[in-house]
Amino acid sequence: MGHHGRVRRRPHPLAVAAAASLVLAAPALTACTGGGHSRAAATTTAPGVATSDAAPPIGRGPGHDIRTVGAVVYFAGFRLRVAGVDFDRPHGRLAVSVGVVNAAAAPGTLDAAAMIESHGASAPADVRLADPVPADGSAATTASFAVPDTFNLDDATLSIGRPDHARAVVPLGGGDRPGLVDLAPQPVPARGTLRAGAVAVSVDGAELRADDVDGHRQADTGSRFFVVHAGASADRDAVFTWEACRLQGPDGLRVAATGGSVQALSAGHSAAVLTAVFAVPADVRTASLTLVYDDGTNRGQLALSQ
Repeated sequence: MGHHGRVRRRPHPLAVAAAASLVLAAPALTACTGGGHSRAAATTTAPGVATSDAAPPIGRGPGHDIRTVGAVVYFAGFRLRVAGVDFDRPHGRLAVSVGVVNAAAAPGTLDAAAMIESHGASAPADVRLADPVPADGSAATTASFAVPDTFNLDDATLSIGRPDHARAVVPLGGGDRPGLVDLAPQPVPARGTLRAGAVAVSVDGAELRADDVDGHRQADTGSRFFVVHAGASADRDAVFTWEACRLQGPDGLRVAATGGSVQALSAGHSAAVLTAVFAVPADVRTASLTLVYDDGTNRGQLALSQ
């Protein structure tokens, strides 16, 4: 399984950015699915450069069935655009052209299992990015799958993620693509302020999603990440930390945050763009959740359905 890429670095925001190889999943969460073969040539673009996540063109020739897909899915802190496919029927190869945007505030490397399925048969691929995609940067890659003789592009699907992940699924045959599982984040209209001692936490929305963007983590099957977006202020020097955040809900739900922001606060100043990330059941009733902030000395809470 090989991955090849040419690197071009942009010395200036208007020049061409670096090329790297790319894969579809988060390193800490994904194991390789052996037995597959893929080749990826990827181009990454530095942040601040006007680009699209369009993937590189794929090959053409006799016996090729080339189709546009154009589906966007969300996985492990990346937005993936499955641009098109090239089925080389004589050689039993399927090339999938993918554009990628790193939505996180820090560089990230995708390393995920991917699977093509058709007529009950499956073909795994191993797509890896040796170099990270810059924060807010983009990349493009072509992943190659060896497909069986029974492969039919009309009913083929691409799955991204391990079987124990919340997997994105893209039908590749074209048309309206029934069966698309894009894992798009679901906004939750949460607003309000809680106070715990010197710290005031002002919630400015939340979302239920299948990935933890800044952690480049993908949720397990049956789970989701509930992400609270907030600002904080203090009337004396203090610290906002995700470790003080808890989430309470119906049916005895009690979960501690698994990640988020840590921010020093000084008297009279506020900090925005803070987060607390919670792992919750996929079917959680978001309208019945309460955010608790407890630093061990002071405690405050806010019903997020307000």
